[in-house]
Amino acid sequence: MSSRDGVLSRIRASLAGLPDATEGLPDHPSRAPAGERVERFAENLQAVDGQLWRADDWEQAAGHVGRICADADAKRGVRSNAAELDVLVHDLDLPLLAWDAAREERLAADVGLTTAQWGIAETGTLVLVSNDEHHRLASLLPPVHVALLRTSCLLEDLGSTLAALRRDGGVSPTVTFVTGPSRTGDIELSLVIGVHGPRELHVVLLDDGPSPQA
Repeated sequence: MSSRDGVLSRIRASLAGLPDATEGLPDHPSRAPAGERVERFAENLQAVDGQLWRADDWEQAAGHVGRICADADAKRGVRSNAAELDVLVHDLDLPLLAWDAAREERLAADVGLTTAQWGIAETGTLVLVSNDEHHRLASLLPPVHVALLRTSCLLEDLGSTLAALRRDGGVSPTVTFVTGPSRTGDIELSLVIGVHGPRELHVVLLDDGPSPQA
């Protein structure tokens, strides 16, 4: 056995003895009313410098995406492979790169368009699951990240999110938690936005589930 195989073997043996972190979490990931989850998500997203755009339907959602791109004076965008984005970008007056375009081309994109698999109301966090969508570079490289999120995918807290991930067939190899724009603190603890990731985060929240008043 090589030294690498030996190290991996010891790690697997150690992990096998750890308790399941999701054991005891509820099977029903969200019990708070939909309206309450939306209000908490909106408040906490704003608290971390994210921007929320409410949409009653796909046409309104597409209009929001167009306005965000125009306000950013975007010349080029990059999108994930989510089929839902086809509706949003159909009439978008912006050249869009596919998720698998050359890295150099994606680095030149002004806006990245993705969906989000879940949202956490408690912290205003987006949860991006790699098993469901190729969105890592589209969400991390451009200075502006626009994410489509359905209200029915808003969960209460991290525990509810872990339960949902478990229920959907196990945790993906890569799960990205996005809480506001990128933040970096230097040695003097001065906070800088957008150095190692997007400086703007926009969430287009599409009402496709229970009414926010439910």
